[in-house]
Amino acid sequence: QWLKLFDEIADLPEISVSDLRILRIIQKLMDEARHTVSDEKTKIPLTTNMLYECNYKERGSVRAKCVTLADTISAVARGEIDSMCEVAVVFLTPAFRCSLPSQKEIDQFIFDMERLCEDKQIQKVPWHYIDRLISVLKYSTERNAENIVSLLTRIRESAILSSTRRENIVISRYEKIEIDYGVEKDIFKFKHPGAGRCMQPGECGFILQYRYHSDQEGDYTISLVTDSEHYKDTGIHFHDVISARDMCWCKIYTLTLPDGTKLNTIKLPRVWWWLWWDWLPEETAHEFNGYYVAYNVSDYMVTK
Repeated sequence: QWLKLFDEIADLPEISVSDLRILRIIQKLMDEARHTVSDEKTKIPLTTNMLYECNYKERGSVRAKCVTLADTISAVARGEIDSMCEVAVVFLTPAFRCSLPSQKEIDQFIFDMERLCEDKQIQKVPWHYIDRLISVLKYSTERNAENIVSLLTRIRESAILSSTRRENIVISRYEKIEIDYGVEKDIFKFKHPGAGRCMQPGECGFILQYRYHSDQEGDYTISLVTDSEHYKDTGIHFHDVISARDMCWCKIYTLTLPDGTKLNTIKLPRVWWWLWWDWLPEETAHEFNGYYVAYNVSDYMVTK
């Protein structure tokens, strides 16, 4: 509205003293607004750049309460679970471990999850991750493995709960930097489609910082580094279009079954006590493969 009034006054054939005073007032108000926005941005960098905040006792408590599909829905509604990836990787198994949810319960779960994901704008599970879970569980010896694969497939087919191949780009860690005890950084090379034609030296990418708060494995935070000072001498540079809210971080492990079959599966942050290979034969071996980020570019794809 200020800009519209500013233009209307500027188009007048003659500008009076009163008009000039109004212009000065408008200019002052616009300057104050810009400073307010700038101040607000500086107040919330840790919130907007935070990827994960993990607390051993807190996450263990949440999982202990989720023994049915309805329990998981309630935890999502309360804000205790904030990503569909965590639902698929962590919170489905208790409901299938000791009993088999009815078809009515499964249908209600899909309906409620889709509603919550839309209302709360919960992060989708990347197709790459859920495909790995399905491929691993097909070799499971658990009695209800086939049923949980069926549910995962329904999640995979939902455009609200799971991303498509075009929406996600999977990026592997390029290099690790150890800063100090309890602090380390990972470099990821990534040319975001929204960055346009980049003329900056080096390669496009981003850095994730890991800060461990105790010797307990589950107490740490993962943040996106946005300060350009931290990118010096790394060989990469950062674009503002990169956002932590579009990332889903994980570790990839290679599993070797007793018959020699090799599979890749994932481990999420906040998940240190349990992995999907618990559903495989006891003789299954596992080996760490690397750190990965599934980056969602769906907003860019839609706007372009």
